[in-house]
Amino acid sequence: NQLYNAISSFINITTVNNKSILAIHLAQYIHICFKDKMQISFDDINHIFKYIRDKDVFEYSYRKYFGMRLLNGLALINESTELELLKEFKKQCGAIYINKCETMYNDIQKSRKFIFEHLDNINNSSNTSSLVNNTMNYSVNILTFSIWDIKRSDTIKHSLLFSSVLYFLKCRCKISCT
Repeated sequence: NQLYNAISSFINITTVNNKSILAIHLAQYIHICFKDKMQISFDDINHIFKYIRDKDVFEYSYRKYFGMRLLNGLALINESTELELLKEFKKQCGAIYINKCETMYNDIQKSRKFIFEHLDNINNSSNTSSLVNNTMNYSVNILTFSIWDIKRSDTIKHSLLFSSVLYFLKCRCKISCT
């Protein structure tokens, strides 16, 4: 017990905005491993994770990197490993701890399903122009606003971009957006 307390005290030294540096670095390490397709040792991560006192700091950092991996498609490459890691965190901290990460993952799954169904409809429709069928490559992510760490200015920029794309599709490609 004294050894655990000594290790925990050393590991949880805080210097940056009174937050645990190790919690932030562990989240970064996991992100780099996934991004660079490196092998992840669940035992090593769990061993370090159990000593972290600021699990909320880790969760916030992990969720930020997890969201980046999801939006860039990297989490889908390592999907089974990502889900296994989430199960480990859930086992150690409870279901509420990873609720936001699970919602983010479900958002991306729903978005993928939506875009595949939409592309199937486009490919099966005789009204679409060859430009849409052959040269347009796009993706749509439907995200739960309160879960993702999205700034209001980013939302406005994306809304303007979306409006421009819709205008292009309506006018140039002569397709209906109903």
